[in-house]
Amino acid sequence: MNPCLSELKNLTCVVLAGTSGIGKAIVKELIRSEANVTVLGRRDEACKSLAAECAAEFQRAPEYVVGDLRDR
Repeated sequence: MNPCLSELKNLTCVVLAGTSGIGKAIVKELIRSEANVTVLGRRDEACKSLAAECAAEFQRAPEYVVGDLRDR
């Protein structure tokens, strides 16, 4: 584990757009470092899938909120 990431253990992190791409990679690194993670994603299914993937891989899953922050 990256020494800097080890300092995040038990801290709360919020990741916007965290269900794919770079955001998803960030979520996984934070979960791996034992941070408490909440993800904001636009699609419920993508959020559920990420939570299940993390639970299977790390025995920990992020909390998630389904929403959209775009200015319409």
